[in-house]
Amino acid sequence: MSARINGFGLFFLSLLFLAFSPGLLLGRTYLPEEAETLTLYPITAEKRQEAEELQQALLEEAPLLEEKKLWEKLWLPAPPRERAALGLRLMEQIFPSRGDLGEWEKIRGFWHPTLHPRSLAALDGLFITLEALLEMQQREADILAHDLLRQFCASPRARQITLRQGPEIYNTLRDKLEALNLAPPGGWPRWSGRGNLPLARPVRGSVTVDTALARRMTFLDGQGGIASGLGRYAWDREKGNIYRVIYREDRIIFIPGSH
Repeated sequence: MSARINGFGLFFLSLLFLAFSPGLLLGRTYLPEEAETLTLYPITAEKRQEAEELQQALLEEAPLLEEKKLWEKLWLPAPPRERAALGLRLMEQIFPSRGDLGEWEKIRGFWHPTLHPRSLAALDGLFITLEALLEMQQREADILAHDLLRQFCASPRARQITLRQGPEIYNTLRDKLEALNLAPPGGWPRWSGRGNLPLARPVRGSVTVDTALARRMTFLDGQGGIASGLGRYAWDREKGNIYRVIYREDRIIFIPGSH
């Protein structure tokens, strides 16, 4: 009797193991690095290859222009495929290592003389590219959008700053991907929307550090990257404006002969 119970218990445990092992039910197992890219319905190697080929084709179609000119073209009326190509080219040029989306927080620099932060222009490129790919209504384009966002999510700081507190468009993109069953286990980062595109704006005007803190602005460092604390610039996410930050020591007026 005991042996029968033990045998039944092992059989029941085996069923549970299979039920929660989608890779086994699909006739394959996943390596650790593959498990991180599982979606609600796993993407086959063939489909992912098609997505990569689409990405390469779009890059070949994109014009070779300076970063700012590519960014400016993103806002002009154009078919989804053309906008996706422009966005991919812009990201390839701005993100480190020729388009490594997981290294967004390393981006530094401004476009002169307007002082558009390159780090925020990179985000514009990402969101416009995802939007355009999903508008193409091709499965390989959908998968490419999924893969690009997963690469971007490799940076915990990027997830927190640009997705959990992302612009309004992220909410729409996330819902579209999840409706297509293209989401990581647990879904994409939840969202409390702040602001609209374009995110990259010229630096204009100034604000005191106290006002920036009170209005929960995001600080940028002197090179235009996201600051780890206070910074020389403040990004008002709701209004989209970027200001120079005035600190108390900046307001000290020197009077000759007073020292």
